[in-house]
Amino acid sequence: MITVKQARSVLSYNKRTGIFVWRKTLSNRAPAGTVAGTNSHGYVAIKVLGRIYRAHHLAWLIVKGRWPQPELDHKNRQRSDNRWSNLREATRQKNLGNTPIPRHNTSGVKGVHWHAPRRKWCAGICVNGKTIYLGLFAEKTKAKQVYFAAAKKHFREFARAA
Repeated sequence: MITVKQARSVLSYNKRTGIFVWRKTLSNRAPAGTVAGTNSHGYVAIKVLGRIYRAHHLAWLIVKGRWPQPELDHKNRQRSDNRWSNLREATRQKNLGNTPIPRHNTSGVKGVHWHAPRRKWCAGICVNGKTIYLGLFAEKTKAKQVYFAAAKKHFREFARAA
């Protein structure tokens, strides 16, 4: 793992923009003064001293002087937005609370699905790997409200309704 001293000596991080620039020329592909990083599944990845790091982890290391514990979350869910104001430490559970609606969701509302046998909207939330049943509702908006209240309870500031 790269140390704080090594990271600060080879990379410059702009907290306002989230952009990294090479301080030193490490190779002909990374000359000093150029923007560091490439796209890797939506994240910015930077190869330093033979190892690839996600840029948001390097930002935390450079600013805080330590690696994030246990995880980092992008508040706005944009993986490439590494502005300091968009990063926060999170547990795995809280990080999952900030996820978007799953692709397989057909209701358009996170934590809500249509329960065909009862012809009602069913709300549920997954906490620590266990699904918590929140009830059946005649109106989708009520199921959404109940889900979001549970999300706020379990995920606090990481809760996302959509």
